[in-house]
Amino acid sequence: MDENSPLRLLVLKSLKTLVALFTLAAISWAVGAMPLANDLPFISSKLPVAVFIDALLASFGITVFVLYGAEISPYADALLPRVPGAGALAGNLVKLLATLFAFDSFKAPVFPFIPEYEWLYQSVFLGFSLFFLARAGLIVYAASETIGGFLLELFTIQRRPPDGGSGAQQ
Repeated sequence: MDENSPLRLLVLKSLKTLVALFTLAAISWAVGAMPLANDLPFISSKLPVAVFIDALLASFGITVFVLYGAEISPYADALLPRVPGAGALAGNLVKLLATLFAFDSFKAPVFPFIPEYEWLYQSVFLGFSLFFLARAGLIVYAASETIGGFLLELFTIQRRPPDGGSGAQQ
């Protein structure tokens, strides 16, 4: 594999991102395992230090996700030349994953402070999720003619002339 091939560079960016996310998860697990962090309040008794640090680490994880989406965009475009906007599509799907990750990650520090307005928290994340999903859908729609042409080309059966393909008249 060429050192500058888009596939190799995409795999390297993906591994870099996985290592960063694994490191953040390991730190989060270590903080959660500390008894002092779970008992010590941060801003109020509703928010322990461990929950706050988890939210902070989740923020870093979301940043890693979003940067990954931006970094892989040119490689997705190079790997899928028949799909116009493949990089933007990949970026929006990664942002959608980051939004879903954020939704779960910020529940614990936010819900104790908004017991009557949990619906608002869920609505905000639903709005962001639908936004990124709609953008991805619009990119696919804009590229649908090119994708359809590619699929038609892929599935078209090349018919051979009845004389065995020689094309010579008898």
